[in-house]
Amino acid sequence: MEVRQRTLKAGMAAVLVATTLGALPPTSGTDAHGRIGFVQSAYAADPKAPAQQFLDRMNRIHQALHAGDPADVQDVRRLRAEIAGLSFEQAAPWLDPVWSKLAEKLTGTDAEKAEKHKIFLAMLQDIGTIYFDPQLTELQAIQKKPEYAALLQEIAQAGGKDSVTIDDLVTFLFGGGAYPGVEGQVMAMLKEKPLQDIVIMMADVQQRNAFVGKAIAAVMNNEQQPLSSVLKGLEITPEDVIKTFANVRQGLTKEGPAVNAILVAYIRSETEGTAEISQDGRTHTYKLKILGRDVPKAVPVVWSKESGDAGVVVEAGGVVKLTSGTSGKAVVAAKLLNKVIFSKEVTLTAASPNPGGGGGGGGGGGPISPGPGVTAPQKGFLQDFKDKMADIIRQLKTPGITDVQRNALINEATELARKTLRDYWMYDVSPFTTVTGSKAEAVIVQDHVLEAVGLYVEARKIVEEQLTAAGISTTVISDIYFTFVYGTLSVNASELQLSEPIVKGINNAGVKTVGIMVYGLTKRLPISQFSQSVNLGVSLVTLPASVNVKPLSPVYQFGLTVGGKPESQFTTPFKVRFPVELPAGTDTEKVTVIRLSGSSYTAEGGVLHEEDGYLEESLAGYSTYTVIENNVTFRDIADVYPWAGRAIEVGAAKGITIGMAPQIFAPHYRVTRAEFSKMLVRSLNLETNDAAEQFTDVGTGEWFYPFVRVTAELGIVIGRRPGYFEPNAPITRAEMATMIHRALKHAKEAQGAEDASAALAAFADGNKVHATLKEGSAFAVENEIVTGSGGKFRPNDYASRAEAAVIIYRTLHYKK
Repeated sequence: MEVRQRTLKAGMAAVLVATTLGALPPTSGTDAHGRIGFVQSAYAADPKAPAQQFLDRMNRIHQALHAGDPADVQDVRRLRAEIAGLSFEQAAPWLDPVWSKLAEKLTGTDAEKAEKHKIFLAMLQDIGTIYFDPQLTELQAIQKKPEYAALLQEIAQAGGKDSVTIDDLVTFLFGGGAYPGVEGQVMAMLKEKPLQDIVIMMADVQQRNAFVGKAIAAVMNNEQQPLSSVLKGLEITPEDVIKTFANVRQGLTKEGPAVNAILVAYIRSETEGTAEISQDGRTHTYKLKILGRDVPKAVPVVWSKESGDAGVVVEAGGVVKLTSGTSGKAVVAAKLLNKVIFSKEVTLTAASPNPGGGGGGGGGGGPISPGPGVTAPQKGFLQDFKDKMADIIRQLKTPGITDVQRNALINEATELARKTLRDYWMYDVSPFTTVTGSKAEAVIVQDHVLEAVGLYVEARKIVEEQLTAAGISTTVISDIYFTFVYGTLSVNASELQLSEPIVKGINNAGVKTVGIMVYGLTKRLPISQFSQSVNLGVSLVTLPASVNVKPLSPVYQFGLTVGGKPESQFTTPFKVRFPVELPAGTDTEKVTVIRLSGSSYTAEGGVLHEEDGYLEESLAGYSTYTVIENNVTFRDIADVYPWAGRAIEVGAAKGITIGMAPQIFAPHYRVTRAEFSKMLVRSLNLETNDAAEQFTDVGTGEWFYPFVRVTAELGIVIGRRPGYFEPNAPITRAEMATMIHRALKHAKEAQGAEDASAALAAFADGNKVHATLKEGSAFAVENEIVTGSGGKFRPNDYASRAEAAVIIYRTLHYKK
């Protein structure tokens, strides 16, 4: 059907590469209502086609794109040009996760398959570089290419279907009937996502990629989707498609700015503003809705006056005032992360020339001065949340409630708590940011930020109280903390400046940790450690030519000054989330953060969250870091390789179990208590903000000091005698098992063994486990982290480095 074919091609261009909007002419080809001409013509014969809503939305986004920053339009067009100029040799490897499986199912010689490979890529390039016009000439030209039709037919048959119809493809992309397509799934997920999380995606390409990946996976896992069954028949998994998209995104240099421009335009197209008029017409107070939802106060919307009469002023919170005369006009704008999402020409009129004390200040065109833009908690603060939690708590106390019902209610309460707290955790620094030379400096205003902190603290207190009342651990919100968020920066260096009164004010509010989000990276700062001014720098730098590695993330350089003095080392590790792009074939267990020093580097470890596109690691020093796949080999592990080889190599790759010398692991050497403390901290990303010195034999200058400090504060280790840790003493198997149990209780809420004596009774020497080590040893045995041999547990034997590597490897894979 011609109408359906037109719909398909238009949609695929938008969904696959999001470039066609920028290629649309800004004025020509539109009807009297401002809609693109091809929509009316495409639907003249079929007004209820499943993609109608999608294309209507595309028209709104197109208009919003061209109504915004002209640079955004150019970013989109540059991406289109880059795609058009790709060579087969350059782009073909990007498609390998999908094409390698597809090629196995196609017929023909290797040469014929190679030609089909070129046709496949050419078809995607054609779709991704269409210029639209009301006659759809380019779309029709693509449809008429016989080589494209033949390839699609063969793909369908290879996947176990007679053919792939246009309806099937339309349904897969845009949905139809009861089945949401990729675009529909994205929309459904966006509507469930807190607005402030959507704002974060505007500044974080990794989160956007992970979000779209989840939508693709959801649609592909729906076997009722006809095209999903074809892909399944071809043994192409959601992971294959997501990796292909990741390869394309990583390979295209213009992709990031272009997709960001489209996302900003989408937010702009879904933003509505309404005004409440007061003070005899002198004051208009604007309220915004995005995706039909009220924008919470914590979402960092900055209002400004773009132009207009001097008597009209704009204040925080969207308040527009007429300060003199009886009428005035101005163009007002609301910005998120320094991008306009709403603008309007406002006319204010009043019956009397007397302003009645309202307003104040002059006109002007720039952003408003930071003022009391954060409203303090009022009576009834979070009352809706409290009411919902009260209902959940009441149901949890219902006699005869089943475990299934209880778990469902706990999950509902957890999600509600997280969603509520997210309304108050983000603080936009873009209004306070100026670019000086090549650095973006954010100088935060004391009163403004401390009001926001107060609102966050009050919200967190209420959420924690309600969780506790429901019998739910507050650790479910431990990863949500007050965070300073930059928008998209045009320079590669940033600095956040917090004055001494701000630092003390945050500490006095009881906030121990704050976050900084910039350049796609999220970094925690243990603010409770400081009482003086803090300047935190994050820069994007170039990898030294002498370092022969392939980064999987940008290369970041961190800097810190406290009270005006540079700091390079922390007494307590701090957590950082690095955005990562993983090419096909990456050994994900060996992905690690590295610390660069001249032409060398040191592996720092990290926990990979592949689905969400980041790696998290606790770091102890300010330096230069990136993420790589780290392949380390040793020449002295042949005799232990069958049972310990993989564990040793993975541990070494992450800097958990390092060698004694280049290519020398020394697998039979004993492990010390200090070494095992470091292994646990590195493997589980342990941290604390309140670590205090515990042992007289652990000096601040020792390499193991920060690791022993953390494990001691968390209660993972205790001294062998009062005040002494004995860091260089070898560790026993029972001690090691106990430390693992305590660490996993903290990191993953692991429980103890159901019957410690019974678990150890299986060993002839189980009764030799010291009473203080029995629970941990039984836990390690039950979960097959530490095992015995020859019917013995050997609790008092010293552990070898090979044994420690295997035990740490099993700990990494522990699941509650």
